[in-house]
Amino acid sequence: MPHKLISLLREKRRYDAAIRVDENNTLPVKKKSKPGKSSSHDELEDFFKPPSKTDYVRFRTHPVRGWLSIFSSGILEAQSLLEKENQEKQHIFDSGHEVGRFAQTLFPGGVEISFTPGENDPKKTKEQADRTLALLKKGETVIYEATFIHEGGLCHTDLFVEKNTFLSAVRRSGLSVREPWTSDLEPWTSNNEWILLEVKSGTRIFKENSQDELRIEKLDDAAFQYYIASHALAREKGGSIVGVYFAQPLPGFMKTSDENISPWDYFQFFDVTDCVLEEQSHVESEFKAFKTLIRDTPKPDLRYAPDFELGKWCMEPFGDSDPFLPIYLKKCGIPYSDDHGFSSTSIFSIAHMPFAQKAALFHGGVGVLSDLETTTPSDLPEPILNVLPKKYQSKKLFSEALFECLPPTYKQQVEAQLALPPLTSPITDTTDIDFQRLHTFFSQGTVSGTVLDGRGKKKIEFPIVAMDFETINRAISRYRGQKTWEQEIFQVSLVRIQSPDSRPEYGSFPATVSEFQTLLNKDNRSRFAQGLVSFIYNSAVPNAQKTTILAWNAAFERDRIKELLDAQLLTSGSLEETETQKGLKKILRNLVDLREPFSYRVIYSPLLRGGSSLKTVHPYMLPLSQVHYHDLEVKNGGMAAVTYHQIEKGDMLEQQAGEKMAHLIRYCNFDSESTLQIFCKLWFLYTAKRSLFTHEELASHHEMRKQLEF
Repeated sequence: MPHKLISLLREKRRYDAAIRVDENNTLPVKKKSKPGKSSSHDELEDFFKPPSKTDYVRFRTHPVRGWLSIFSSGILEAQSLLEKENQEKQHIFDSGHEVGRFAQTLFPGGVEISFTPGENDPKKTKEQADRTLALLKKGETVIYEATFIHEGGLCHTDLFVEKNTFLSAVRRSGLSVREPWTSDLEPWTSNNEWILLEVKSGTRIFKENSQDELRIEKLDDAAFQYYIASHALAREKGGSIVGVYFAQPLPGFMKTSDENISPWDYFQFFDVTDCVLEEQSHVESEFKAFKTLIRDTPKPDLRYAPDFELGKWCMEPFGDSDPFLPIYLKKCGIPYSDDHGFSSTSIFSIAHMPFAQKAALFHGGVGVLSDLETTTPSDLPEPILNVLPKKYQSKKLFSEALFECLPPTYKQQVEAQLALPPLTSPITDTTDIDFQRLHTFFSQGTVSGTVLDGRGKKKIEFPIVAMDFETINRAISRYRGQKTWEQEIFQVSLVRIQSPDSRPEYGSFPATVSEFQTLLNKDNRSRFAQGLVSFIYNSAVPNAQKTTILAWNAAFERDRIKELLDAQLLTSGSLEETETQKGLKKILRNLVDLREPFSYRVIYSPLLRGGSSLKTVHPYMLPLSQVHYHDLEVKNGGMAAVTYHQIEKGDMLEQQAGEKMAHLIRYCNFDSESTLQIFCKLWFLYTAKRSLFTHEELASHHEMRKQLEF
């Protein structure tokens, strides 16, 4: 037996001894316990909300996040922020639940402990824990969502499987796993030995560029579950947990046939028992600190929130901002609005600068952009400097203004913002245009050397078709040739103009609510591929073969077309290339990214604040538009995916579903219409040297600036 494994077995014996029941096999009873109730239940009720693994993982990210997670239902602002996040990510949560249900088929015939995710009512939780223990004593070998309580904390385990049942199923599948701990190592326990499996719908349980080091939040997740469940089992003489595993989708898994996917092909397993055991003493101390924080709070009120400084933790674990970020910003006195984000003058408005660096500068006294010109790296404390790039500490720049340390793109944004005249000054155009690079864009279809090397030149010429896809990604592939988490197209918008002044022609699908209903829950890849080619290269349109296809952030549309092409190759059953396949390849050759003039700052204005998304550029380029994104029911791609998912679930009235379909059609077409309108303005600027903006549009810009500088 390897030395490390022997050492870990000894550590497990020492750890289990610490939670071992006394000679009467009972736990000490708290003095304040009420007759007829367990001490763990009493403590559950003492808390404002029983701390779950989600609360604990949030606490481990930062105490204030864990505190808000516990007390959010008593703080209106925190509750509304969580509800907003839940609405925005509901389709992702539902995908996770779908993967969890699919994982249950690995070990069929189990008993499920029914619970509602996020609902931690003490009475219901106690009932769930009692039922779990009853099932264990009854001799059940597989329990889904087994619930355990210890010292006020609770966990719901995705799969709780008796060891021999687990090993038999694994061996039948042809997989091999390390033998879990055996009962002869723990003579004081019962014969019941269990495997705890945590199911993840994502494929990123390890740190980047590592194959064996768990991400911190994943380790906290599994270690907390083991801590709670192992103590609860010891208290109730329910056995011992002898193995902890993660089950996650196999990255890049592809559905290769029309048959149902086997869960043993879909999932891969990772034995994390060793690192979970090594983490137990840390869990014990951290959970104790968390409970102390909860108990020391007299009532749910932001005045009692733990102290904090903004930092990298606000964007962990996956780069998404903490749902409670607006609360943190408010407590720090940082101007922020839901409609416009950060003020244009704030240090936090610098586009693409990592949040941790902006937070460090803020806590170092650099709150607004003008401070960058009056502060030097030597003015900053060492802990602040250590968060910033190394060049800030170089001898050459150490005594220079912080502005001189910035990369060129940051400098351009800061310099343009600081150069703006006072709002009381006469209205002027603040747009900076690089006409030479604009000419390059129109003559070769890109200003990117990488794109030019990969695709070659594509002169922008009429007819022009603006193209936009709406997609939803699925954890479990539905159709042959689809991969795990592949983006599935559910809507295509195509709008064509044959000349700058011609009326738009629409080829979107679905184009109507009835067509939407027809396409729902079907494999539409062939239909979409054929529709794209037949509309763009319609022989009745003059010069259709020379059509320039525009997309905003074209890399996304390019990948989707490649997936359509792969699906065509998979289903055609022929080595001979079809006309649809030829057409898709032609679209790839003629695809132009209209975002480039803004992302590469061929055209720049302080009003863009370093951004180049269509939602940012649209109000700047088309300020007098009668409709803007904020006027739509569906305002962005995320909302589109959520809305489509709601329709797919089929749990709404037909009229309501029809209204949501109409909103989706309007949104998708609006993306393509906006792309074409912006293109036409750039075309006239390029060919006729017209001014980019009228006086009325510049006046609208002036009002926009007032809204952004708050």
